[in-house]
Amino acid sequence: MLVDDNLSVRAGKFTVINKQGLHVRPATVIAEVAIKYPTADLMIGKNGHFVDAKAPLNILTIADVDGTEYELRAGGPDAHKVIEEVIGLSLVKFNVSDD
Repeated sequence: MLVDDNLSVRAGKFTVINKQGLHVRPATVIAEVAIKYPTADLMIGKNGHFVDAKAPLNILTIADVDGTEYELRAGGPDAHKVIEEVIGLSLVKFNVSDD
């Protein structure tokens, strides 16, 4: 659950800029970041549907094409760090080549 009276909840957005959209490799990168911050409950979503970002298969259920905007929500002590890292990685195409 994202809401805790003692912890802050953060949100952010990013737009996929990979030619192939959000696919297995970027989904895996996002999941690795989510796992890296175990105290941050990262969720990723679009069109109001959110999934747990700690599993690439969850992310793939909402995978879409280049240009799709995704929302991020996180709670916990590292919420801001996980959101910032995912958004930063989105700007460099999750370190995935378009080839």
